[in-house]
Amino acid sequence: MYLTFTMKKMVTFDECITIRHYEYDRNEEYEEKRGRDWQITTDLTCREFKLPIEKGGCGGEWDVLQCKLDQLDEPYWYLIGQLWQKMYPGIRRIEEEEDEDDEEEEEEDEGIGCNNCYSCVSGGCSPCILDLDDL
Repeated sequence: MYLTFTMKKMVTFDECITIRHYEYDRNEEYEEKRGRDWQITTDLTCREFKLPIEKGGCGGEWDVLQCKLDQLDEPYWYLIGQLWQKMYPGIRRIEEEEDEDDEEEEEEDEGIGCNNCYSCVSGGCSPCILDLDDL
C-alpha cells in the first residue's frame, strides 16, 4: 500500500509583491534634466521678461535677457529656445548658427577620401586608392 501526501501551500498576494521605496529629491532631478539654474531661467523668461527694466525685468528686450542669462552657470536652454521661437518664429539664434558653422567645418575637414576613386565618390565599401598605396 502506497501513501501519497500532497501538500498545498497557500500563498497570499501580499507575499508575491516586492515594494521598494526610493527616496529622491525632486530638485535634484530637475537640476539634472534642466540645469542648475532652471528656476531662475523660468522666472526670467516667464515672469520678468515683459516687466519694465526699472522693476527688475527685461522690458521685453532680448539683449537684456541675454545679459542676465550669461550670468547663470547652467540656464534652462529648452525654455530659452521656446521663448525665442515664440518671439522670432523660424529664425535661428546666433548661438545656433555658430554651432552649425562649426559642424560644417568639421565635416569639411574630415571628408570621405580623395574623391578621385570610385570608393570615395560613391561611398563604396572598398578602401580608397590612397589607402591601398600606404599598404
